Amino acid sequence: MYTPIHTFQDKRFNIHHQHEYDLIISFNEDSIRLICMADPHTCLAAETYVFPNSTPANGPLPQLQSFFQAYPFMANSAWSTVTCIIANPWYTLIPTAFYKKAFIADYLRLSGDCLQADMRFCDAQIDSHTTVLFAIHKAMRDWLNTTYLPNQLCITHQTNAIIISVQFYLRVNKLTRTPHVCVVTQGKYMYITVMHHDNLVYYNSFEYHTGDEWLQYILTVMHTLALNPKANHVLLTGDIAKNTVIYKKLRAYIRHLDCMEQPQPFHTKAARNQTWPSHYFELLNFYCAR
Repeated sequence: MYTPIHTFQDKRFNIHHQHEYDLIISFNEDSIRLICMADPHTCLAAETYVFPNSTPANGPLPQLQSFFQAYPFMANSAWSTVTCIIANPWYTLIPTAFYKKAFIADYLRLSGDCLQADMRFCDAQIDSHTTVLFAIHKAMRDWLNTTYLPNQLCITHQTNAIIISVQFYLRVNKLTRTPHVCVVTQGKYMYITVMHHDNLVYYNSFEYHTGDEWLQYILTVMHTLALNPKANHVLLTGDIAKNTVIYKKLRAYIRHLDCMEQPQPFHTKAARNQTWPSHYFELLNFYCAR
């Protein structure tokens, strides 16, 4: 049996109303996160589980199958919609105007990551300017397509979800007029998105091992883009919270530093009193931005 490391459930959640709910799943080689939405304003459940075994070379499909065997109601077609957000290193960004679908494999190979023979290629348009290309193991794609109905299932990449969720958050909070550096931290990975005037300026993901490395990546990105740590804003979400040592250390360099602690749409009193909803930042905001 799996034990959640984060868990929230609204008292209004009712498994008999599953056909009215939307399920959003995000997974990587280490863990799975999921949220259940009644509508764009109401999150009824959110949980995170760590896989007990290491991920094999052909991806996390065995862990997912084992997880869904333990929770069979997750893997059925009763949901209204199901969104699967895949986090893996096989992705690239390309200007939409220059994108030719026939060359999708070539674009991904040029990104530098070693693609495996059983990969299948997908795309997801962020906006009129940028498209995310990504690869997924054929066995994973086939299993998802068998588990859920075609008109019910949406498969996308974490890069797409993070950029759209950051864009949505800044737009809703009227923060688009000046450049904002937004850092999503999840475990040993950090994802830096820079937006200005509602447009994507920069995106990249990094694996870090120490707080100093985490700090250095943020400052290096700002230096590369000629952003002023004393003038431009940095927003954090995910696993880095206020009053932590690394937050206070970054505060010494960044004058305008804050956390995106309350993502849309935790409207229940129980959820508003929690500090962990930022752990589901891109799941919640990506859903609301659709």
